[in-house]
Amino acid sequence: MQNPPILEIGKKPRDPLHVLHFLPLPADSPYGNLALKYLKVFQRLDHANQTILRVYAQHAALRTDPASPYFSSHLFLQEEIVYWLRQSADELISLASVLEEWQRTGTCPEVVPVDCIGSLVVSGNTTYSPEILRFLEALNNVSNAFKHSFINTQVSLIGAEEPVVYALGLKRNKLSNAPSFYQVTLTSLINGFNAFFSSIKQELKECKLPHQSVQQ
Repeated sequence: MQNPPILEIGKKPRDPLHVLHFLPLPADSPYGNLALKYLKVFQRLDHANQTILRVYAQHAALRTDPASPYFSSHLFLQEEIVYWLRQSADELISLASVLEEWQRTGTCPEVVPVDCIGSLVVSGNTTYSPEILRFLEALNNVSNAFKHSFINTQVSLIGAEEPVVYALGLKRNKLSNAPSFYQVTLTSLINGFNAFFSSIKQELKECKLPHQSVQQ
């Protein structure tokens, strides 16, 4: 693939960080500096874009030479990307949840109302499109398999035409449960995250808190 997809965060890989990449979120909250939290997520996604470019370059090399030493690195880097996307999604969901509850009640919540993808999906309290919800469920399934599944180490596959993430899940690591085989192209994960990021960033921008201290 000549032009690998990247995370559309408003900054190209290797471009310098700019004040326009910040969001004016509360700098002084019971949970700390929320503007800094968003910035950390942004920087993580910027780092993930560098890794995405490496994955596509390695995949091109592997297609030319299947014996290339990149095989293991290619798999590990894809797993790293999934980790960054999952952590970023959880952080953004948590951040939006806190700000929306704060705006609704006028008081910062004592507990983060929705703190991860799983909680969001279970709650059913979301305005996300069906496409974004399908992406979040796919990301959740693959990342959980990487993190928790005892049998996931049995999978060592790469995509034939493009980078594909494969994972083998086993619910609760019980042999009585049927294994779940997941395969999702890296392109679809990136495109799904882009739709999610665009939507949740707009939510964050629209949150207006009374008497908030913000970082300009």
